[in-house]
Amino acid sequence: MSSQTDRIFAEFDGCGSLPGMMERLLAAQKKAWPDLQKNCLSLEKRLVRELSSGNSILRVEFNPGRITSTSATTDARTVSSRPCFLCRENLPPAQKGILYRGEYLVLCNPFPIFESHFTVANLGHTPQNIQGSIEAFLSLLTDLGPQFTIFYNGPECGASAPDHLHFQTCPSGVIPVESVRCLPADRASSFAGCGIYAVEDEGRAMVLVESPDTAAIKAALLKIIDSLKKRAAGKTEPLLNMIAWKAGGAYRAVLFPRRKFRPDCYYAAGEERVLVSPAAVEMGGLIITPLERDFGSMDFARASAILREVSAGRDFIMEVLAGLQLT
Repeated sequence: MSSQTDRIFAEFDGCGSLPGMMERLLAAQKKAWPDLQKNCLSLEKRLVRELSSGNSILRVEFNPGRITSTSATTDARTVSSRPCFLCRENLPPAQKGILYRGEYLVLCNPFPIFESHFTVANLGHTPQNIQGSIEAFLSLLTDLGPQFTIFYNGPECGASAPDHLHFQTCPSGVIPVESVRCLPADRASSFAGCGIYAVEDEGRAMVLVESPDTAAIKAALLKIIDSLKKRAAGKTEPLLNMIAWKAGGAYRAVLFPRRKFRPDCYYAAGEERVLVSPAAVEMGGLIITPLERDFGSMDFARASAILREVSAGRDFIMEVLAGLQLT
Protein backbone atom coordinates (compact mmCIF):
# COMPACT_ATOMS: atom_id res chain seq x y z
CA MET A 1 0.00 0.00 0.00
CA SER A 2 1.28 3.47 -0.85
CA SER A 3 2.25 5.81 1.96
CA GLN A 4 0.30 9.02 2.48
CA THR A 5 3.12 11.15 1.04
CA ASP A 6 3.19 8.98 -2.08
CA ARG A 7 -0.30 10.27 -2.83
CA ILE A 8 0.92 13.84 -3.38
CA PHE A 9 1.56 14.77 -7.00
CA ALA A 10 1.96 18.49 -6.28
CA GLU A 11 1.00 21.07 -3.67
CA PHE A 12 -0.99 24.27 -4.14
CA ASP A 13 -0.76 26.90 -1.41
CA GLY A 14 -2.00 29.92 -3.35
CA CYS A 15 1.00 30.36 -5.64
CA GLY A 16 1.05 29.34 -9.28
CA SER A 17 -1.85 28.12 -11.39
CA LEU A 18 -4.16 25.52 -9.89
CA PRO A 19 -5.83 24.78 -13.28
CA GLY A 20 -2.37 24.26 -14.78
CA MET A 21 -1.47 21.80 -12.02
CA MET A 22 -4.74 19.95 -12.58
CA GLU A 23 -4.06 19.60 -16.31
CA ARG A 24 -0.62 18.14 -15.56
CA LEU A 25 -2.08 15.80 -12.96
CA LEU A 26 -4.65 14.47 -15.43
CA ALA A 27 -2.02 13.87 -18.10
CA ALA A 28 0.25 12.03 -15.65
CA GLN A 29 -2.59 9.95 -14.18
CA LYS A 30 -3.76 8.81 -17.62
CA LYS A 31 -0.28 7.37 -18.20
CA ALA A 32 0.10 5.77 -14.78
CA TRP A 33 -3.46 4.57 -14.14
CA PRO A 34 -4.86 2.27 -16.87
CA ASP A 35 -8.42 2.29 -15.51
CA LEU A 36 -8.58 6.08 -15.64
CA GLN A 37 -7.14 6.12 -19.15
CA LYS A 38 -9.75 3.58 -20.27
CA ASN A 39 -12.63 5.52 -18.73
CA CYS A 40 -11.42 8.81 -20.20
CA LEU A 41 -11.16 7.21 -23.65
CA SER A 42 -14.71 5.90 -23.27
CA LEU A 43 -15.91 9.52 -23.14
CA GLU A 44 -15.12 9.72 -26.85
CA LYS A 45 -18.00 7.28 -27.41
CA ARG A 46 -20.56 9.08 -25.28
CA LEU A 47 -23.67 10.39 -27.02
CA VAL A 48 -25.13 13.85 -26.41
CA ARG A 49 -28.38 15.39 -27.65
CA GLU A 50 -29.93 18.79 -27.11
CA LEU A 51 -33.52 18.92 -25.92
CA SER A 52 -35.22 22.19 -26.66
CA SER A 53 -38.57 23.90 -26.24
CA GLY A 54 -38.68 27.46 -27.52
CA ASN A 55 -35.63 29.21 -26.07
CA SER A 56 -35.17 26.60 -23.35
CA ILE A 57 -32.41 24.03 -23.78
CA LEU A 58 -31.43 20.95 -21.81
CA ARG A 59 -28.91 18.29 -22.79
CA VAL A 60 -29.07 14.54 -22.35
CA GLU A 61 -25.95 12.38 -22.35
CA PHE A 62 -25.59 8.61 -22.64
CA ASN A 63 -22.63 7.69 -20.42
CA PRO A 64 -22.58 3.99 -19.39
CA GLY A 65 -19.54 4.58 -17.19
CA ARG A 66 -21.76 6.43 -14.72
CA ILE A 67 -23.94 3.42 -13.92
CA THR A 68 -22.24 2.89 -10.54
CA SER A 69 -22.80 6.47 -9.41
CA THR A 70 -26.33 6.72 -10.77
CA SER A 71 -27.48 3.50 -9.11
CA ALA A 72 -25.50 3.97 -5.88
CA THR A 73 -27.25 3.13 -2.62
CA THR A 74 -26.34 5.88 -0.18
CA ASP A 75 -28.44 5.19 2.91
CA ALA A 76 -26.59 5.39 6.24
CA ARG A 77 -26.44 1.62 6.77
CA THR A 78 -24.95 0.90 3.34
CA VAL A 79 -22.46 3.74 3.55
CA SER A 80 -21.25 2.76 7.02
CA SER A 81 -20.65 -0.84 5.93
CA ARG A 82 -18.24 -0.09 3.08
CA PRO A 83 -14.71 1.36 3.01
CA CYS A 84 -14.75 5.06 2.09
CA PHE A 85 -13.37 5.37 -1.43
CA LEU A 86 -12.30 9.00 -0.85
CA CYS A 87 -10.08 8.30 2.16
CA ARG A 88 -6.43 8.28 1.14
CA GLU A 89 -5.74 4.81 2.48
CA ASN A 90 -8.47 3.36 0.25
CA LEU A 91 -7.56 5.07 -3.01
CA PRO A 92 -6.37 2.87 -5.92
CA PRO A 93 -2.60 2.33 -5.76
CA ALA A 94 -1.95 4.46 -8.85
CA GLN A 95 -4.08 7.42 -7.75
CA LYS A 96 -2.36 10.65 -6.74
CA GLY A 97 -3.63 14.16 -6.16
CA ILE A 98 -2.80 17.80 -5.58
CA LEU A 99 -2.64 18.83 -1.94
CA TYR A 100 -4.86 21.92 -1.88
CA ARG A 101 -4.07 24.46 0.84
CA GLY A 102 -3.16 21.69 3.27
CA GLU A 103 -6.79 20.53 3.69
CA TYR A 104 -8.02 18.87 0.49
CA LEU A 105 -6.76 16.48 -2.17
CA VAL A 106 -7.64 17.26 -5.80
CA LEU A 107 -8.16 13.89 -7.53
CA CYS A 108 -9.00 12.83 -11.07
CA ASN A 109 -12.53 11.42 -11.01
CA PRO A 110 -12.17 7.75 -12.10
CA PHE A 111 -15.68 7.72 -13.62
CA PRO A 112 -15.69 11.04 -15.49
CA ILE A 113 -18.62 12.88 -16.98
CA PHE A 114 -16.29 15.49 -18.48
CA GLU A 115 -12.89 15.31 -20.16
CA SER A 116 -11.42 17.15 -17.17
CA HIS A 117 -13.43 15.97 -14.17
CA PHE A 118 -11.93 16.26 -10.68
CA THR A 119 -13.05 15.43 -7.16
CA VAL A 120 -11.74 17.64 -4.34
CA ALA A 121 -11.80 15.52 -1.18
CA ASN A 122 -11.17 16.68 2.38
CA LEU A 123 -8.17 15.02 4.00
CA GLY A 124 -10.33 14.00 6.96
CA HIS A 125 -13.25 11.61 6.93
CA THR A 126 -15.99 14.12 7.70
CA PRO A 127 -19.57 14.18 6.35
CA GLN A 128 -20.79 16.35 3.49
CA ASN A 129 -21.84 19.75 4.84
CA ILE A 130 -21.75 22.92 2.80
CA GLN A 131 -22.32 25.31 5.71
CA GLY A 132 -19.13 24.21 7.40
CA SER A 133 -17.12 24.14 4.18
CA ILE A 134 -18.40 27.19 2.30
CA GLU A 135 -15.09 29.02 2.90
CA ALA A 136 -13.15 26.25 1.16
CA PHE A 137 -15.74 26.01 -1.63
CA LEU A 138 -15.42 29.71 -2.45
CA SER A 139 -11.63 29.70 -2.02
CA LEU A 140 -11.48 26.92 -4.58
CA LEU A 141 -13.81 28.87 -6.86
CA THR A 142 -11.41 31.83 -6.74
CA ASP A 143 -8.32 29.69 -7.32
CA LEU A 144 -9.91 27.91 -10.28
CA GLY A 145 -10.57 31.23 -12.03
CA PRO A 146 -12.68 31.23 -15.18
CA GLN A 147 -11.35 27.88 -16.41
CA PHE A 148 -13.31 25.59 -14.10
CA THR A 149 -16.77 25.37 -12.57
CA ILE A 150 -17.21 23.85 -9.10
CA PHE A 151 -20.22 21.94 -7.80
CA TYR A 152 -21.49 20.36 -4.59
CA ASN A 153 -23.98 17.56 -3.99
CA GLY A 154 -25.76 17.40 -0.65
CA PRO A 155 -25.57 14.14 1.35
CA GLU A 156 -29.12 13.26 0.27
CA CYS A 157 -29.02 14.85 -3.17
CA GLY A 158 -26.60 12.86 -5.27
CA ALA A 159 -23.37 12.63 -3.27
CA SER A 160 -22.09 9.08 -3.80
CA ALA A 161 -19.87 9.56 -0.72
CA PRO A 162 -22.15 11.43 1.71
CA ASP A 163 -19.84 10.44 4.56
CA HIS A 164 -16.77 12.23 3.13
CA LEU A 165 -16.71 15.96 2.44
CA HIS A 166 -15.93 16.68 -1.21
CA PHE A 167 -16.62 18.96 -4.15
CA GLN A 168 -16.27 18.37 -7.87
CA THR A 169 -15.00 20.49 -10.74
CA CYS A 170 -15.40 20.49 -14.51
CA PRO A 171 -14.43 22.81 -17.38
CA SER A 172 -16.45 26.02 -17.39
CA GLY A 173 -19.26 26.38 -19.89
CA VAL A 174 -20.29 22.73 -20.21
CA ILE A 175 -23.25 22.78 -17.79
CA PRO A 176 -26.22 24.51 -19.44
CA VAL A 177 -27.23 26.54 -16.36
CA GLU A 178 -24.04 28.58 -16.75
CA SER A 179 -25.74 30.44 -19.58
CA VAL A 180 -28.93 31.16 -17.63
CA ARG A 181 -30.29 34.68 -18.07
CA CYS A 182 -31.72 36.59 -15.16
CA LEU A 183 -34.49 39.05 -15.98
CA PRO A 184 -35.21 42.14 -13.87
CA ALA A 185 -38.39 40.40 -12.69
CA ASP A 186 -36.25 37.54 -11.30
CA ARG A 187 -34.38 39.82 -8.89
CA ALA A 188 -35.76 38.90 -5.49
CA SER A 189 -33.41 40.70 -3.13
CA SER A 190 -29.90 41.97 -2.50
CA PHE A 191 -27.49 41.53 0.36
CA ALA A 192 -23.98 42.87 1.06
CA GLY A 193 -23.52 43.84 -2.57
CA CYS A 194 -24.95 40.59 -3.99
CA GLY A 195 -27.76 40.39 -6.48
CA ILE A 196 -30.10 37.57 -5.46
CA TYR A 197 -32.43 36.10 -8.07
CA ALA A 198 -35.21 33.53 -7.86
CA VAL A 199 -35.29 31.80 -11.24
CA GLU A 200 -37.56 29.08 -12.57
CA ASP A 201 -36.10 27.64 -15.74
CA GLU A 202 -36.60 24.44 -17.72
CA GLY A 203 -38.48 22.64 -14.97
CA ARG A 204 -36.53 23.55 -11.88
CA ALA A 205 -36.29 26.50 -9.53
CA MET A 206 -33.04 27.99 -8.28
CA VAL A 207 -31.53 30.82 -6.29
CA LEU A 208 -28.75 32.67 -8.12
CA VAL A 209 -26.36 34.83 -6.08
CA GLU A 210 -24.05 37.13 -8.03
CA SER A 211 -21.24 39.43 -6.88
CA PRO A 212 -17.60 40.29 -7.67
CA ASP A 213 -16.86 39.60 -4.00
CA THR A 214 -16.84 36.00 -2.77
CA ALA A 215 -17.07 37.18 0.86
CA ALA A 216 -20.42 38.76 0.03
CA ILE A 217 -21.56 35.59 -1.73
CA LYS A 218 -20.56 33.58 1.35
CA ALA A 219 -22.61 35.80 3.66
CA ALA A 220 -25.70 35.60 1.44
CA LEU A 221 -25.46 31.84 0.88
CA LEU A 222 -25.06 31.11 4.58
CA LYS A 223 -28.19 33.11 5.38
CA ILE A 224 -30.18 31.33 2.67
CA ILE A 225 -28.94 27.85 3.61
CA ASP A 226 -29.61 28.49 7.29
CA SER A 227 -33.20 29.45 6.46
CA LEU A 228 -33.59 26.30 4.35
CA LYS A 229 -32.21 24.22 7.22
CA LYS A 230 -34.84 25.58 9.60
CA ARG A 231 -37.47 24.24 7.20
CA ALA A 232 -35.75 20.86 6.75
CA ALA A 233 -37.48 18.90 9.52
CA GLY A 234 -34.45 18.08 11.61
CA LYS A 235 -32.09 17.13 8.79
CA THR A 236 -28.42 17.96 9.31
CA GLU A 237 -28.45 19.66 5.91
CA PRO A 238 -31.39 20.72 3.73
CA LEU A 239 -31.81 18.98 0.40
CA LEU A 240 -29.71 20.99 -2.04
CA ASN A 241 -27.14 21.12 -4.81
CA MET A 242 -24.89 24.03 -5.73
CA ILE A 243 -22.92 25.09 -8.80
CA ALA A 244 -20.58 28.10 -8.96
CA TRP A 245 -18.40 29.71 -11.61
CA LYS A 246 -16.76 32.97 -12.62
CA ALA A 247 -18.52 34.99 -15.32
CA GLY A 248 -16.66 38.09 -16.50
CA GLY A 249 -15.76 40.15 -13.45
CA ALA A 250 -18.33 38.49 -11.17
CA TYR A 251 -18.85 35.16 -9.46
CA ARG A 252 -22.13 33.29 -9.71
CA ALA A 253 -23.39 30.64 -7.34
CA VAL A 254 -26.62 28.78 -8.09
CA LEU A 255 -28.37 26.97 -5.26
CA PHE A 256 -30.95 24.30 -6.11
CA PRO A 257 -33.27 23.65 -3.13
CA ARG A 258 -34.78 20.17 -3.49
CA ARG A 259 -38.01 18.53 -2.42
CA LYS A 260 -36.82 14.94 -2.97
CA PHE A 261 -33.78 12.90 -3.94
CA ARG A 262 -34.99 10.85 -6.90
CA PRO A 263 -38.05 11.01 -9.18
CA ASP A 264 -40.73 8.35 -9.01
CA CYS A 265 -39.70 6.96 -12.40
CA TYR A 266 -36.35 5.90 -10.90
CA TYR A 267 -38.18 3.34 -8.75
CA ALA A 268 -40.76 2.27 -11.34
CA ALA A 269 -40.85 -1.24 -12.76
CA GLY A 270 -40.25 -2.46 -16.29
CA GLU A 271 -40.52 -0.06 -19.20
CA GLU A 272 -41.71 2.73 -16.92
CA ARG A 273 -38.37 2.90 -15.13
CA VAL A 274 -35.98 5.72 -16.08
CA LEU A 275 -32.56 5.47 -14.44
CA VAL A 276 -31.92 9.18 -13.85
CA SER A 277 -30.77 10.28 -10.41
CA PRO A 278 -30.53 14.09 -10.39
CA ALA A 279 -27.48 15.62 -8.75
CA ALA A 280 -25.86 19.02 -9.40
CA VAL A 281 -25.00 18.28 -13.03
CA GLU A 282 -28.55 17.20 -13.84
CA MET A 283 -30.07 20.11 -11.93
CA GLY A 284 -27.78 22.28 -14.03
CA GLY A 285 -29.44 20.96 -17.19
CA LEU A 286 -27.18 18.06 -18.27
CA ILE A 287 -29.14 14.83 -17.84
CA ILE A 288 -26.83 11.81 -17.51
CA THR A 289 -28.33 8.48 -18.59
CA PRO A 290 -26.20 5.33 -18.08
CA LEU A 291 -28.73 3.27 -20.09
CA GLU A 292 -29.00 3.78 -23.84
CA ARG A 293 -32.74 3.15 -23.89
CA ASP A 294 -33.30 6.07 -21.49
CA PHE A 295 -31.10 8.27 -23.67
CA GLY A 296 -33.16 7.37 -26.74
CA SER A 297 -36.53 7.94 -25.10
CA MET A 298 -35.67 11.15 -23.25
CA ASP A 299 -37.37 14.26 -24.60
CA PHE A 300 -37.66 17.81 -23.28
CA ALA A 301 -41.01 17.21 -21.60
CA ARG A 302 -39.80 14.16 -19.68
CA ALA A 303 -36.48 15.76 -18.69
CA SER A 304 -38.10 18.96 -17.43
CA ALA A 305 -40.77 16.96 -15.60
CA ILE A 306 -38.06 14.99 -13.74
CA LEU A 307 -36.31 18.21 -12.71
CA ARG A 308 -39.59 19.82 -11.66
CA GLU A 309 -40.54 16.79 -9.56
CA VAL A 310 -37.37 16.87 -7.46
CA SER A 311 -37.05 20.66 -7.29
CA ALA A 312 -38.52 23.00 -4.73
CA GLY A 313 -40.70 25.49 -6.59
CA ARG A 314 -40.12 29.19 -7.13
CA ASP A 315 -42.93 30.06 -4.71
CA PHE A 316 -41.08 28.17 -1.96
CA ILE A 317 -37.86 30.01 -2.80
CA MET A 318 -39.62 33.36 -2.73
CA GLU A 319 -41.04 32.55 0.71
CA VAL A 320 -37.55 31.69 1.99
CA LEU A 321 -36.02 34.88 0.61
CA ALA A 322 -38.86 37.06 1.82
CA GLY A 323 -38.46 35.72 5.34
CA LEU A 324 -34.77 36.63 5.39
CA GLN A 325 -35.30 40.34 4.73
CA LEU A 326 -31.96 40.49 2.95
CA THR A 327 -32.39 43.81 1.20
